[in-house]
Amino acid sequence: MKKWTAAALAALTALTLTGCSFQDVMLYLYGGDSFVTSAEPDYTTCDGDNGVTVVYDQNQWEQPVMAQDDTLSLTTGNQLSYTVVLLQTTDTYTDFLAQSGQELEETTGTVRYDIGFTVPDAAVSAVRYDCGSYQTIFAQIDYDCGETIYVTAAARTQDYEPIIALLQNVWPTGHAPENAQTADKTTKAVTEDDVNKFRTRLTRIGDCVVVVGDFSLVKVHVHENFAELLAAYPDAPFFYASTKAPRSYAQAEYPRDVFLVFGRESRGLPENLLERVYDRCIRIPMIEGARSLNLSNSVAIVTYEALRQHNFEHLLDHGALTGRDEEPGAWMDYL
Repeated sequence: MKKWTAAALAALTALTLTGCSFQDVMLYLYGGDSFVTSAEPDYTTCDGDNGVTVVYDQNQWEQPVMAQDDTLSLTTGNQLSYTVVLLQTTDTYTDFLAQSGQELEETTGTVRYDIGFTVPDAAVSAVRYDCGSYQTIFAQIDYDCGETIYVTAAARTQDYEPIIALLQNVWPTGHAPENAQTADKTTKAVTEDDVNKFRTRLTRIGDCVVVVGDFSLVKVHVHENFAELLAAYPDAPFFYASTKAPRSYAQAEYPRDVFLVFGRESRGLPENLLERVYDRCIRIPMIEGARSLNLSNSVAIVTYEALRQHNFEHLLDHGALTGRDEEPGAWMDYL
C-alpha cells in the first residue's frame, strides 16, 4: 500500500483512539464556529486539484481538504461519531482492493464484507471492513470516460450510507453525468499552502497561543499578544503552567471558564510574568532533574484535570462491548 494510504489509516486510527474528529482538528487549525447541521441541503461544488469533482451538502460535510497532491478529503460528524472519505487519483495500483485490505487485515482485527452500490456512468468494486469501533470502506470506481477514482473511507459509526450517498456525486472533473446534482456555488479545497500560511501566522504571534472555549468543542481565537488577551477577558481566571510553580496542578480548583496558559516547550513562560502571578502558577509533578514533558502532553494532563473537576461535562464517559466474534488467543489461558 502506498505511503499516503498508510498515513491516512494511521491518522484515522489516531482519531478513533482519541475520540477526536477531523472536524475538531480543522477547527483547531482554522478556528470558526461550531458545525451547524440543517435539515435543508445546501449543495456546493468543489473541484479538487487532483482532478476530482464532488458536489456535497455543506450542512453535512466539512470543506474538502487536499490531504495529498492526489487525494481530496471530506469529513463529517463530531468527536463521538465521524466519517472521513479520501478520493484519490493515481496510476500506481495493481489491485487497489487487495492491497488496501491486506494491510488493514494485518494491522487490525477485522471482518470483511462485500458491498454493492452504483455510481452514475461508472463501474464500482467495493469492500467493507468491520474494525469494531469503526468501519472502513475501500472502493474502486472506473468511469466510462476512462478515469478511475480510488476511495478510502472510515466511519466511527455503523451508518455508512452517507458515504454511499456522497459517492453518487463524485466524478472526474469535466465528466459530470447527465443527471448530476447541481449546486449554486463552488468552493476551493483547503491545501497545504493554506495550512502553512496559518502556521506562519501562529509563528508571528510570539508570546503564546491560547485556546479559548467551553469544554464541549475546541475553537481557536488568535490574539496578537498576551496583553490583548488579558484586556479582552479582564475578570477571567488564569492559571499558568510552569516547572517553577509552587504547587501541583491537581491542587488547584478550576472554574468552568478558566484560561490555562502554557509557554514555549524550550523555555516555558517568562519569569517576569511568573513573578506577578505566582499564586496562580501550577506544575506537573516530575522526577527531579527530568526534562519538561512534551507541551501537548502537558496541556492534555492539565486540561483533563479541569474537565474531571466538572465531571467531564459533554464527554462520553462510558463504552460498551460490541459482542463481535474473535479468535481465541493463547493469553486466555492466563486469565
